[in-house]
Amino acid sequence: MIVAWSSPGRARSPLQLYASDYGGDTLVVDFENTGWQNWQNPTIENIVVANGQCTIGLRVVSEGDTWAWLDEVGLFQNE
Repeated sequence: MIVAWSSPGRARSPLQLYASDYGGDTLVVDFENTGWQNWQNPTIENIVVANGQCTIGLRVVSEGDTWAWLDEVGLFQNE
């Protein structure tokens, strides 16, 4: 499971937290910009890491001079 905190800053929606390169199809969760410093907690569940690695990222589709923050990202083993 991936858990992260994100604040879209000035980025426009949609924003995406994604997991790839783990041995399966890329997993994506979309979330919206709901305001300046309105931190959100996107989560991706049920990741089975089959090859010993996982790429985690934040994708922002927006015009120039915008930003978003991704903080306290964690990859946790389900128990």
